[in-house]
This record gives sequence, structure tokens and C-alpha cells, in this order.
Amino acid sequence: MPSPASIADIVLLGAGAAHRELLRHLARRPLGRARVTLVSAEPEIPEPGRLPGLIRGDLTLAEACIDLGRLCVAAGVRLILADPIGLDLTEPSIDLGARPLLRFDLLSADLEGGSIQPAGGDAGLALSPLGGFHDRLVALEQALPDGARLAVVGGGAIAPELALALAW
Repeated sequence: MPSPASIADIVLLGAGAAHRELLRHLARRPLGRARVTLVSAEPEIPEPGRLPGLIRGDLTLAEACIDLGRLCVAAGVRLILADPIGLDLTEPSIDLGARPLLRFDLLSADLEGGSIQPAGGDAGLALSPLGGFHDRLVALEQALPDGARLAVVGGGAIAPELALALAW
């Protein structure tokens, strides 16, 4: 741990819902003596509540996505676009591949884990992770035959809206 007089390096690994909310909070009320870094593989991710509008065509991809760069600037947070390949807790650092190791004093991981699909479910579309959702949706639409039927499995509170948007 850093001494009280030093600056703490806090790393937010992934742009999951908790980290996005923290960034919104930091935009309103910055931390004092801490350097915060968000590591995300994607510069933009869909806002879950906007997915039905994206699916129906009411929103463009840009309108449905959160620009992590703008959010980080507003929050005073450094953004590193990378897909981590390793984590060392003995010498607290994250391996970002071709980039230098990212050292940290405190780490929070919110990766919005992937969805589990049934075996042979090649026509399925996982909602999580949100990054790349639009590309996966377009690929699924192109692969489905005319008149194909879809089912929404899981999805939490947004599932009924997603089902209606897909039916639209």
C-alpha cells in the first residue's frame, strides 16, 4: 500500500457497470490523491438501456454507445485501450502485451463476464460482454434464414425490451 503522502495508483480493469458508475461519480467528485486508470479493450461500449433502441434502429451505434474516452476525461481518469494478458499479484501489475507493465496499488475488476450458451448454440447471441455486441448482432441477422424464430434467454430486467425490439 502507498504511504498516506504518496499518490495511490488505482486500476479499474474492465468497463463493467460498476466501473462506469464510478467514473460518473468521479466526474462529479474527483478523488484527492489518487491516480485512476481504466483498462478496456473497447473505446466505446453499448449502454444496456439503449440496446432496444439500437436493435429497433431508433438509435445509431454512436447514440447507443458510451464513449469511454469522453467519460474518462470528464472523470480525470486515464484510459488505456488494451486487452490484458496477465495479472501478477505478488508484484502488483497487469501485463498488457506490447505495452509496459501497468503497476497498481489497488485493483478492481469488473469485466462483465461472457454469457454461457448451450452446446451447438451457434445461432445464439450473448449480451455480455457488451463490447462487440453490435457486430455480433449484425452477424447473427445475416446468418439467420428468413422466418427464423428467436428466443431471449436470461437478460434480466431488460429481457422483455430486448425481445420486443428483436420482434420489431
